[in-house]
Amino acid sequence: MRDRAGLTNARIDAAFGLNGMAGHWTSQGAQPEVPSETHWPTLLGLLGVDEVPEPIRALVERLVTEKGKPGPNWFRRPITGHHERAAAGQLWLASTGLKANLSSRVRRDEPATEAARQWQGWGTALKPASEHWILCRKPLSGTVAANVQQWRTGALNVAACRIPHASPEDLSASKARNPGRADAVTSAVYGADRPQQRIDESGRWPANVTLDEVTAELLDAQTPNSGASRFFYVAKPTKAERSAGCEHLPSRSTNPDMLPGASGSGSPRAGANRSGAAPNHHPTVKSVALMRWLCRLITPPGGVVLDLFAGSGSTGVAALAEGFEFVGIEREPDYAEVATARLRRALEPLAESAPIYVGCHSPSKAPTAPTQSLQESSSA
Repeated sequence: MRDRAGLTNARIDAAFGLNGMAGHWTSQGAQPEVPSETHWPTLLGLLGVDEVPEPIRALVERLVTEKGKPGPNWFRRPITGHHERAAAGQLWLASTGLKANLSSRVRRDEPATEAARQWQGWGTALKPASEHWILCRKPLSGTVAANVQQWRTGALNVAACRIPHASPEDLSASKARNPGRADAVTSAVYGADRPQQRIDESGRWPANVTLDEVTAELLDAQTPNSGASRFFYVAKPTKAERSAGCEHLPSRSTNPDMLPGASGSGSPRAGANRSGAAPNHHPTVKSVALMRWLCRLITPPGGVVLDLFAGSGSTGVAALAEGFEFVGIEREPDYAEVATARLRRALEPLAESAPIYVGCHSPSKAPTAPTQSLQESSSA
């Protein structure tokens, strides 16, 4: 029906100020979602549907009514106890006069079917969550040194990414723990006169793990007075960092229940009175500090950083801050708009010293060279 109406998921999202939700509404595979009751009038208008057949209308009404409620198998489970009180979200629903599912006070921990008993206790994730960054390279052209000289890539700029010592006292303590005397293994292999490598005063060797606020706090709790988390910790992006340059863009959200005026916007489970909408509505905005570190780690001086999945442009902002050139590619127009705005803001300090060009090209059109520099546009 969507295709017959000449619609795309992007056009449906735009009609509601959403990003990506239409893909769930029209999905025939993973993570399907039924539009909320408030969305149906507009959605039917987009589809050009004047009247919905009664069986479909009844099915939609039933599915919308059942959203957020336990399925039939829940009630087949034996009652094993009771919670002291209903979940906060259900209490909030009851306080607003809406129908609440207060059966959540009942504990039903025992599986009701053979399949459920077989897989009882299994899940889909571990905590704390992790995100893996994989560094790959093509087969070397001979040695690493030869590869670097020929292709200007293939090595890690360790010296530029060392972690500074916390203080002169920290450096002195490190030197005291590593006096540079030859150990037994070194002496046996290289001779007793060869000393160990001494402490590098520019900083410690960079780590291959970064932590968020929660895990950094746990590490410091396990290593009192050491401040160990500073070797691994990178803060998440602040609201100011996420939205820099995007002040003129409309606020958008990927979650319709969090939009202003929606029934879920005041729920304490979702954060009462928070809309969840923002000009930079990308769901996984990366820290500029982290991306600066990664760009600096692998990019030679004067090099070019290519991001094939630019998202909201954090990598580009980081690359420019480190003095690199940047090329970003992003499929989603909404995210490309956010990335362009953030890059323009990042380029403002450079506009007077060099001709800076920012272009945003639609994938449906042949790319053309940008016709206006940032310097020209700022003076227009």
